[in-house]
Amino acid sequence: MTDRFKGIIAPLTTPFLKSGDLDWAGFEANITKYVDSPLAGVLALGTTGEAVHLSDRERVEVVKFVSRLVPENRVFMAGVSYPSVKLAVEFIEQIKHLRIDALLVSVPSYYKSRMGNEALTEYFEAVASASPHPILVYNIPKFSGIELQPSVVGRLAGHPNIIGMKDSSANMIFLQHVLRVSQGQDFQVLSGNAETIGLAMTLGVRAGILAVGCVVPELMEELDRLGSTGARSVPGIQPQLYRISSTVVGKLSVPGIKYGMDLRGFQGGYCRSPLLPLTAEEKREVAAVLEAV
Repeated sequence: MTDRFKGIIAPLTTPFLKSGDLDWAGFEANITKYVDSPLAGVLALGTTGEAVHLSDRERVEVVKFVSRLVPENRVFMAGVSYPSVKLAVEFIEQIKHLRIDALLVSVPSYYKSRMGNEALTEYFEAVASASPHPILVYNIPKFSGIELQPSVVGRLAGHPNIIGMKDSSANMIFLQHVLRVSQGQDFQVLSGNAETIGLAMTLGVRAGILAVGCVVPELMEELDRLGSTGARSVPGIQPQLYRISSTVVGKLSVPGIKYGMDLRGFQGGYCRSPLLPLTAEEKREVAAVLEAV
């Protein structure tokens, strides 16, 4: 498997003010800290970044803003989440001049009953062919309601501008099938789940895009070392990652991540409605998990 990307990439949250406006100062403060951390890079407009809550204009502004702050020696990715090829390509056209290492393209999932293998294959190939930047396919069935079939991934791996996939399914059997069907291609699978990244590493995965990196970027140094050396286990750090990921990321989602960031000196900020802030009990839960880690 190709090792184009190594280490852990943080899917940036998008800080908002109480008014709902973007908090650009908070954005810059977070990125500055992440650049000084062991993180390999950052992703803008991912699931953690509330991309679905941003207008098209705001999405373009965010990518332009973040791209200026990420140095050349760090990976910068941007998310693309649109239900049609036309909209995805129009967005990519607006950011084509920026320094972007890869675009993370989400599965189009609104018309689920019509998103068969042929439709999904055509979507990703059309977007990839129109993009000046290489793309990663984003498999996140928890939110899309669609899990890509390994046969589809195998076909996409043969496209010259599709360089990999972020797999957030936490399905180890699926991951093994994908690694098998993409073997020999210029194609890399990145883990999108901190709870299973230790197992993924034993299968050859060398990089991840993990929301826990937004809260505890310093823990990513050990994970990066183990991944780059092909470690067969992650005994010291995996239990800690599991605690944070299962509660702060999995259970409490973006509000939990942002509150965890606030506790750690980052600018988590508000979420956009209808995402509600944590309750007092949920806040205590986050604090207890981080204190234990």
